[in-house]
Amino acid sequence: MDYFGQLLANGLVLGAIYALTAVAYTLVYGVVRLVNFAFGELFMLGAFLTVSLMASEVQLFGATVPMPALSFPLAALVAIALTALLGIIIDYLAYRPLRKAPRLAPLISSIAVSVVLQSVAQTIWGSEQVHFPDFGLADLDPIVFFDSIYIRVMDIVVMAAAILAMIGLSLFIAYSKLGRAMRASAEDPMAATLLGIPVNRAIAAAFALGSGFAALAGLLYAQSYGFAHATMGFSARPQGVDGSSAGRHRLDSRRGFGRRAARPDRSLGRRLYAGWIRL
Repeated sequence: MDYFGQLLANGLVLGAIYALTAVAYTLVYGVVRLVNFAFGELFMLGAFLTVSLMASEVQLFGATVPMPALSFPLAALVAIALTALLGIIIDYLAYRPLRKAPRLAPLISSIAVSVVLQSVAQTIWGSEQVHFPDFGLADLDPIVFFDSIYIRVMDIVVMAAAILAMIGLSLFIAYSKLGRAMRASAEDPMAATLLGIPVNRAIAAAFALGSGFAALAGLLYAQSYGFAHATMGFSARPQGVDGSSAGRHRLDSRRGFGRRAARPDRSLGRRLYAGWIRL
């Protein structure tokens, strides 16, 4: 029972991270019906950017470069913002020209973007693991439940951040003007255009939000395991797609999160957090 309890706690933490990745995939698929494989690399970039911004100096292109040594929350916010901006740029350069192309074309383009981003990351940060800097919350003693289940304070922060982010996204899609535009664009892009809805802006917003969620998942993963690596997005990609499939690739503000539960490992946490969100 003690083993199962610890396994459940670990699964919930890792599942919260993978659920954020699943939301990233769902956001874009719900609007443009595209499985954006580049989110695995945006997951990785979120981790690398956070690590770099928190360090006093870092090795970039093989040279030592001074960095601002920001606090974890501030570095995370900057990393998420930069990754969201990169998501918009990727959409503009790689996907927007292929809006009316056969569905296979943007899928191949997303694979190419994934390969390019991973290669760029290896060029900038190298192929070795980069240690995640220590900070206050990570050094606190773990909280003990039932005398046998150990949960770190940062694990609680990870789960709380995931839940709050998904609730915030649900409210944004349900009540904001841009969120309603995203839902209309997903339902019928042609009709949305005829009604004066800026479809390309709604799609760009989906890419920005999805990229931000991928970055948040990546930096939380790097914080939990203590490192960032150029290939770390590869392991997160199938988990995110699986969680997105569990949520049926849809965004729906009228339906709650946490629709499914499965075996007591990382899939349990991922499926507990997986939402059925539809545009």
